[in-house]
Amino acid sequence: TIYREYVKLMLLDNRHSNLRASLNMRIPLEPAEKSYYELSSYMLERNWQEAGQLATKSNNQNWPGFAELSSLIAREKEIKYKKPGVALALSTVIPGMGKVYTKDWKDGIISLLFVATNAYQSYRGFSKDGVNSAYGWVFGSLALGFYGGNLFGSWKAAKEYNQRAEDLIYQDVQNSVYNRF
Repeated sequence: TIYREYVKLMLLDNRHSNLRASLNMRIPLEPAEKSYYELSSYMLERNWQEAGQLATKSNNQNWPGFAELSSLIAREKEIKYKKPGVALALSTVIPGMGKVYTKDWKDGIISLLFVATNAYQSYRGFSKDGVNSAYGWVFGSLALGFYGGNLFGSWKAAKEYNQRAEDLIYQDVQNSVYNRF
């Protein structure tokens, strides 16, 4: 049992490479248990590819918790990640659409309203007084600033969407692994 506690401490201390090296040595644990701890290590490192390969080649589905971790790997593969470039392109064409793409409807609508309102006010100012319109330049600058912020925000929203989706699974991995201690 001292080896089992040693392995658990290394998992808790995030010493994953040391843990896997120790598991490959002659630690007196069952092969199924070693596979479970190795899988746990990969998943706690967010190394989903290695975890998936280990889960498919391992025959230790009967070890407590192994099937649960395998199902979490399957959930991670089903995540539909949002591409920041697509979000940026959508917001380039229609302000706020990149945020709508990342399922942030309210922020997308607000972005569209801010950019459109300022652009329209700028248009009114330039239509009335021409290029010398201070009103047009002020609102044009505001519209350009909001547009640039919208582009950056759309890029960032896609990255945050992906991170949140992965974090949800990671929390389930932590609960699964650490609750077995």
